[in-house]
Amino acid sequence: MAYDQETYAPRYDHQHWPQDLVCAAAIDLYQDVAGPGGLYGNLAPSGPFAQATAQTLAEMILEMAAFWTTAQADAIRGGTIKGFSSTSPRNYYNAFPAYKGDYVAAGTGSWDDGSDVTSIETDNWAKGLWSLCEVGGPTQETIVDVWPWLMTFANDPTIQTTANTYDPTVALSFPLIVRTAEGDPTALNGSTDYWIPAMGLLAKIQVANEAAKLDAAKKIFSNVQQVDADPQLFDDLRTYPSCSFDFVTGDRTYLYVTQMAQIGLAYRAGNVFHDTVRF
Repeated sequence: MAYDQETYAPRYDHQHWPQDLVCAAAIDLYQDVAGPGGLYGNLAPSGPFAQATAQTLAEMILEMAAFWTTAQADAIRGGTIKGFSSTSPRNYYNAFPAYKGDYVAAGTGSWDDGSDVTSIETDNWAKGLWSLCEVGGPTQETIVDVWPWLMTFANDPTIQTTANTYDPTVALSFPLIVRTAEGDPTALNGSTDYWIPAMGLLAKIQVANEAAKLDAAKKIFSNVQQVDADPQLFDDLRTYPSCSFDFVTGDRTYLYVTQMAQIGLAYRAGNVFHDTVRF
């Protein structure tokens, strides 16, 4: 089962995204009540499953994390690829079987259905990293690999050439460009928008590595700033809640309650806590 990022509903299409790791984080919380030996699932075959699905919580977390922290076979390209990594970043894995009945497109047993996508979805990756951090702490191999790489993303001069340029230590852009059109590796911002929920989701990792820069980023978003390039309109995150902030024009986009909660994680980490964004 995977998680549909558009409808917020569970699905059985064998399409797996890094953000699906939030399930592992939820089961990790459940362990606090049931203990690592607690079981989840059915002791007998049920629904679409031909075998019993019951498994210990500890084993479920281990297997979910292992899928993303190790390389998986790619039936289209051949060999194996570690799609949640700095060396071969991908958005999702579409597993076999090829036929899925009434569900979405057929399974291909490959990353991104064999396409060498030029960008990755910031929210998707941030949720995956947050989940791995919750399950095993910020020293895991994948976090140690991916976090420093995300901090190397440079300003794309074709997008912005003035003084206000992209700084990944403030927040990640949405999306992130990881390949050129020719398929060569690159690391550039995909827009002039900072995706503020990512700052919150990754706050625990940033505190462990660059606490001062996280504090500086929180000051940027909690201080009163110009809104939508309007010289008469200034506000802060509390009275003008936003999920993105254009570092060139000042434009912002509205956000959902869950995104506000994600942003709030940043203000529960580190040393700087501003009343203007007390959620």
